[in-house]
Amino acid sequence: LSSFIPGPWQPCSRTCGAGTQHRTVKCQVLLSFSQTIVDICHNEHNKHCSNRWETGEWSSCSATCGVGLMIRTVGCTHRPSRDSNHTLVLRDEDCQNPKPSPLQACNRFDCPPMWDTHDWGQVKDIIYKVYHCKCLTIGNQAHVTDLISACFCTQCSQSCGGGVQRRQVLCKQRLADGSILELPDTFCPTKSPTSQQPCGEQECPPEWRVDAWSPCSATCGGGAQTRIVRCMKGPEGRSEEVESPNCLGAGRKPSDARPCNLLPCARWATTSWGPVSQDIIVHKLPTAATVHSKTYPLYIPAGECRDSTRYCEKVRQLELCLLPQFKSRCCFSCRNT
Repeated sequence: LSSFIPGPWQPCSRTCGAGTQHRTVKCQVLLSFSQTIVDICHNEHNKHCSNRWETGEWSSCSATCGVGLMIRTVGCTHRPSRDSNHTLVLRDEDCQNPKPSPLQACNRFDCPPMWDTHDWGQVKDIIYKVYHCKCLTIGNQAHVTDLISACFCTQCSQSCGGGVQRRQVLCKQRLADGSILELPDTFCPTKSPTSQQPCGEQECPPEWRVDAWSPCSATCGGGAQTRIVRCMKGPEGRSEEVESPNCLGAGRKPSDARPCNLLPCARWATTSWGPVSQDIIVHKLPTAATVHSKTYPLYIPAGECRDSTRYCEKVRQLELCLLPQFKSRCCFSCRNT
């Protein structure tokens, strides 16, 4: 295993203008059988000692306090002679190390407390004692991942009719080490910038608004539910009812009634005492819960609808056709029920 070992540069041959420097470069090899290092050869390397680092002027500090940066240009240059006005820009490797720094810290002292404002529409509301986080702007609900959650509301509280848009305003101080400290508002010497502004001031178009559905009018056998549908103009809480034609541009009017509890009602049916055919006995009356769990029987075409027992007329008279098991056996007799 061999490697080149360069020695130090010798002093320049001239104090100004173009001179030369010398150094010795040895070739060394590690002898494996004796584990010793032997010099194989050496050579002298030369370079122009007129190569030098040239630096520009420092820029102004990037910050007035709380630590900033100044920058300058640093390049390796070569001037052929003392009287030459021509300078060549070389690679950094052609100049001696260390290279002068192009950066320098400045104004390393604490800034006074000052107000820091976020963009409009960004409000951070941290809540500690509840399991939901509601943004300060009305009508925007944010998703929560834990108890201490940051909610960001990016919209106006009302899309029309006049709303409020908020932003976050904090008192902060930048320290000499570059960190930022959040302080109580009383630490900032000036008046706090406004944290809310009006928005969504355009007039709201009329729209349909509905109340909750009423309870069903029947528990079984088919009932109805109703609700009130109004044409309203203005934002929630500050709206007024207008004539229905004003809502023609808001789409079709929502329904104000709908059917409910369509399953048939279950009830016990009794006959006079006496012997009963086995055809009737095998069909036990179900409980109300059993009837309500059934779906309506399939429709059977008239040509295929016929009675399969001679007691179907009695079934119809006893109003047993409502039960699916009797209606299927007495299809013809129960066809109009």
